[in-house]
Amino acid sequence: MPVRWLKRLAAILTIIVLLQPLLGLAAAQAQPVVEERGTAVYVNTGVAELSISLEGGRPVSWLVDGVELAANAGSRGAMGKSYPLYDWLPTQSWPGLIVSAKFTAEVERPQAGVAVVRLKAEIPVTSITGTTGRVQVTREYVFTQGKRAFTVKVTLLNLGTTPLVIEVNWDGARIGYTFAVTGVVGTSKDNDWQLWVDGNTLHTRDPNQRESWVRRKSSTVRVIGIYDPEEKGIMLARLHNATAALWLEADVWGLEVRAEYPTLQLKPGAPVTFIYTVYGGSPDNLDVEGFADVKALLRGEAPPAPPAVERSPPSMPQPTGVIKYSLERDSVLV
Repeated sequence: MPVRWLKRLAAILTIIVLLQPLLGLAAAQAQPVVEERGTAVYVNTGVAELSISLEGGRPVSWLVDGVELAANAGSRGAMGKSYPLYDWLPTQSWPGLIVSAKFTAEVERPQAGVAVVRLKAEIPVTSITGTTGRVQVTREYVFTQGKRAFTVKVTLLNLGTTPLVIEVNWDGARIGYTFAVTGVVGTSKDNDWQLWVDGNTLHTRDPNQRESWVRRKSSTVRVIGIYDPEEKGIMLARLHNATAALWLEADVWGLEVRAEYPTLQLKPGAPVTFIYTVYGGSPDNLDVEGFADVKALLRGEAPPAPPAVERSPPSMPQPTGVIKYSLERDSVLV
């Protein structure tokens, strides 16, 4: 064999040796599993498994670190089971139309270890002026391979030509949209704690201190969640929009910690987006999943929250303003 061919062969072999680690890394890079399965979308990131229902766009099963975070939620009237991560436009009688809307799924092929699940539905929405329009609700989930935490983006788009204003006045807080961490962590609600971070202060309510039908006005709620120290499970949502209030509730179906946002104005064609970073799993992994601040606060003793008056559950407070309810306008998907 001529010398020049030997040199070329040696060069090729050298390149192969140099590229071997990179080729191996590319081959080994796993992607999240995302599949439509009947009326749900199944997601597996290698450390978290979720089944997101196309009815309401909520997780109906959510298994992380051996702890179930959704499937054991109790039944809750018109909502069905109190599955986590639901939202509500409170000019609609609770639990609203988003939670029962029939979503369609758009699943992007995972790339670079990231998968996007985009769920869309349309619902009728009545403004405080009495005008009814149609609103597109998009719930976008972004998952990363090897991660327990994921992003949820809720976008509301007025499809009509008339502005819609969503507002109720409860306890002096003017509220236009809400999002809740709710249900049961693990196998039972018995050991579950209510948890929230307001400003830089962590507040918790153990099973003997739970608060129900309590609203706290605050524009600085940053994290809401439910924590079970016995089963070593926690689910949290970090909020990226300014709040108006926090709502706490507890019953046989589980717990609820709900973020309530200011008056919602939906101008035609102008989307409004609410963003959440959601974590579910063992509290031991909070620091490596972007919640080091919460883990540090959990290590200390949470100071008491300002006093609040606990109420017996009355009928749901009625919105103020000129609002006309009808089955056709507020309770039926068209």
